[in-house]
Amino acid sequence: MSQTSGNQNMPPTYVSAVKSTPKPLFPQKNQAIVMHADENLKLFDYVKAIGDIIGPKHITFASRISNNRICIYLANPDIVDQLLGSHSSITIQNIVLNIRRLIAPTKRIIISNISPYIPHNVAENAIKSLGLQTASPISFLKAGIPGDEYSHIMSFRRQVYVFSPAENFELHTSLVISFDNQENRIFLSTDKMECFICKQLGHIASNCPKPPTSNLLPITTDTTPQTTTTSLPVRETRTEPSQPPQFPSLP
Repeated sequence: MSQTSGNQNMPPTYVSAVKSTPKPLFPQKNQAIVMHADENLKLFDYVKAIGDIIGPKHITFASRISNNRICIYLANPDIVDQLLGSHSSITIQNIVLNIRRLIAPTKRIIISNISPYIPHNVAENAIKSLGLQTASPISFLKAGIPGDEYSHIMSFRRQVYVFSPAENFELHTSLVISFDNQENRIFLSTDKMECFICKQLGHIASNCPKPPTSNLLPITTDTTPQTTTTSLPVRETRTEPSQPPQFPSLP
């Protein structure tokens, strides 16, 4: 027997066995969906219903979790997007169940033209009145004045993160808030540079090539909130496909 043949018959060493063992792949939270855990349904019912849509091989983990929910991890975030784009809910044994992401997407909102004497809770209540749920406390933004001795100076702008209420929603770009017997118009925008006059991205109102128009509502003493809106896509718009979505094959 040759030396090469003898080596092939030798049992693998610990080092070689460790090297040949595949490393575990840990999923990310953006690969998970959740549904309400109905007492009349089993875990298998949920897994099979999702598997009938995307294919069983695209499901990697499933379990009941806290707050009476079922959590299912899919193979990758793209499959989550495709599933939610074609099915916002599923029906299992005549029970309609909404499908949601485990981690709700958030959006950064910039609040401009808000005087520093106005408390955060006044601005927060105004944002909540628009149907937005805050995901973080409101905080001041620095003015960006050069020089270490001036770096502490804040601007008349603040920021807050909100949960996106839908795949697409309209952000009210301006509204009037009342504080200390005075009305103040504040402006809301995303973290992208957006003009309050023409509603276009890429420049601010002071550099707008179009003259000011009557898009902004006048400040009145009416206590009813006054707002203007603009369409703000949070994610790409999806429509119900005429054919079932095609999911990629896993190796």
